[in-house]
Amino acid sequence: MRGLRLLAGCSLLTLFVIAGCGSPQTEHPDVPAAAVPDRSLAVEVCQRAVLQNLKAPATARFVPGQVDTAENRTFRVSGAVDAQNSFGALIRTSFDCNVALDGRPQLRSLAVDGRVVVEDPDVTAARAKAAAAASQSAFAAAQTPPAVTLSISYPVPGLGSEIELHVHVDDATAKRMTCSIDFGDGSAVEQRDTYGGCLAVDHTYAAKRTYKIVVTVANMAGVASTATKKVDIR
Repeated sequence: MRGLRLLAGCSLLTLFVIAGCGSPQTEHPDVPAAAVPDRSLAVEVCQRAVLQNLKAPATARFVPGQVDTAENRTFRVSGAVDAQNSFGALIRTSFDCNVALDGRPQLRSLAVDGRVVVEDPDVTAARAKAAAAASQSAFAAAQTPPAVTLSISYPVPGLGSEIELHVHVDDATAKRMTCSIDFGDGSAVEQRDTYGGCLAVDHTYAAKRTYKIVVTVANMAGVASTATKKVDIR
């Protein structure tokens, strides 16, 4: 009887030693145990968002992917999911998302097959800032009068009644501008459109004398510059 009790005691001792020496297993042996719940929650948040973008979410089977840890309890989850499309064919869809767990779980970004479904707020803010800066720059450029210079050439040497007027325009907006040309001889004012660069206009004078050419160039904002040039017709 005593031997039976001793044997039973040894069995319990052996069981205790075996149980005490065992170590718990984890799904992520390379990750600290405290981080595993966060990773699992990040994957869950991401997969729920992916399901909302599938045609048949009930048929979805996720393929093991990758979870990368960033600072401030932010995780990048990438992978793929097999699910049926609108025609019932099984297709594989890739996804990539960022999940923040610093406080309430938040899906910060999601891309499905390269298409951005949810944009990172930081990216959105940066884009809005860049757009505002571009708008301010465009406004400033539109308020700057175009630079206009004039030059004259004579297509037929010795016959100075015919000229070719070159209007050189430099404008920061690089958009359509209106060019008004008064050749100073009482003829109708000519209207031309230009996008900058050089505009060549031919004109023939009827009488020999000195004329004053006036050219006004206005941009889309109505900001204008005027240049003048005297021409002697002999």
